[in-house]
Amino acid sequence: MTFLPIVARELRVAARRRAAYWNRVLAALLALGLGTLVYANFHGRGMAELGLVLFVSLAWLAFVFCALAGARLTADAVSEERREGTLGLLFLTDLKGHDVVLGKLAASSVSAFYSLLAIVPILGMALLFGGVSGTQFGRTVLVLVNTMMFSLALGLCVSTAFENGRRAAAVTVLALLVVCLGPWLVVVAMEASGKGGGPQEEAVLLTPSPALALAMAVIPGAPGFLTKLFWPSVATTFGLTVVCLAVSSLVVPRVWHDRPMTARRLRWRRWREGQVFGAGGLRRAFRERLLAVNPFFWLTSRDRLRPFYVWTLLAAAALVWLWGRLTFGRDWEDSGVLLMFSQSLYGLLKLWIAAAVVVRLAEDRRSAALELLLTTPLGVGDIQSGLRRALSRQFLGPLVALVVLDVFFCWLAMHQFYSDREMMFGTYAARISLLGMDVLTLWALGPWVAVTARHANQAAANLLIRVCVLPWLAFLALVFLAALAAEWRGRTGGSFDFDEHTALWTWFLLGLANDLFWLAYARVRMRRHFREAAAARFESKGGWWRALWRLS
Repeated sequence: MTFLPIVARELRVAARRRAAYWNRVLAALLALGLGTLVYANFHGRGMAELGLVLFVSLAWLAFVFCALAGARLTADAVSEERREGTLGLLFLTDLKGHDVVLGKLAASSVSAFYSLLAIVPILGMALLFGGVSGTQFGRTVLVLVNTMMFSLALGLCVSTAFENGRRAAAVTVLALLVVCLGPWLVVVAMEASGKGGGPQEEAVLLTPSPALALAMAVIPGAPGFLTKLFWPSVATTFGLTVVCLAVSSLVVPRVWHDRPMTARRLRWRRWREGQVFGAGGLRRAFRERLLAVNPFFWLTSRDRLRPFYVWTLLAAAALVWLWGRLTFGRDWEDSGVLLMFSQSLYGLLKLWIAAAVVVRLAEDRRSAALELLLTTPLGVGDIQSGLRRALSRQFLGPLVALVVLDVFFCWLAMHQFYSDREMMFGTYAARISLLGMDVLTLWALGPWVAVTARHANQAAANLLIRVCVLPWLAFLALVFLAALAAEWRGRTGGSFDFDEHTALWTWFLLGLANDLFWLAYARVRMRRHFREAAAARFESKGGWWRALWRLS
């Protein structure tokens, strides 16, 4: 029998996928974009400083990419097999648990490693500028590979415990945050409470975090006691990888069995359904009220607690901000801290909205339920209206609260003695305006993306790339061109001023133009081709990058 047959087969299949090549190109372009942005801001300084800043920036960008690889690629690897009912078929053969797990790991890791390999040569360009040693470069690459393997293994381990792909991805992200950022938060909390030990004792607590190993790899001249923790940190991450793979190999042969529901699980399920959907007459009255408004609104809003989940996120964010204000005092009201905190909430809500828009339709299309729905008198306009009402019920209140919070942050930032009030007001006004436009675009474009993507998670990523990422890529390209123009004009005796106000208006206009384009695109595609796309479940669409140009 062939050694690790699934690994050999999955490697051959994955190496021929077009996505593997396109992901590699995209990763290289993102690295080049970040490099040009660093060059635009530091090109007037020494070459050694430019090389170090470029190296550190690219290293941390690659680290975030590697740390999130498990949530993107392997968190649904085993879960999908369980939902499709095909996992048990694999164990009718002589395959063992490690064959399946390593095969899934190989299939999912090819694209990720291709993308990382595309970033490594750009990372190595910092060696040519100076300021970075070969040891730093080698250790950084080792940490990146080690982190990626840990993230992929953790995603597989979580995937064996869940049948729902979204829950598996969410738990994977949470576990990654706990491992990567948890030790740092513990150290910060200890220092804030005055119970922290010496630098060496606190550094030992950071050993399980892969971020410590990367920090030690990229920082030149780190303290001696920190340098000694580099290899223990790498070994700890590698050990966690082996543990995750071993647990997955032991568990996966058993998770495909259908087991009768115990009385305790049945009671728990009934209690949970009563909390989520209501019970008795309350449940019936709630659903009748939704059904009277719109049938699709009824289908997507039966979970009564969905608005509560979003409010819980905002309440947790408010508690974090209050903790920071009490701990760090006036330093927590710095304009940069406020802007970063607010932008993090923006990103989380946009990610949640994108997932909520596409998940229902994508799963219904995959199971052919959407085709059955379209055979009823329910039209495309009814589906859009019902989905819009469901999203408004879930997100409109929290969005209004977030805007009020942003106005408060703007007031705090404008009252800093060093603050440029006009710039602060313009920044927050532009962000709030684009937040509204982005949300409207996500709501309008989401149904079309949901019925043209192959997978719900892929649909959410495609939607976010179109609405939220493309304007930033265009803005970085313009910054690069402005830097080249400034360099050329400086050599020819001219001047080129790309100040903060110009950058703000450029960013705002690019985001607004992108939203208007996708709103018009969604209107045309939904009206003309929604039914056709919903029925074409097994037709290859060629990827979202080709759909960018199919505007008719």
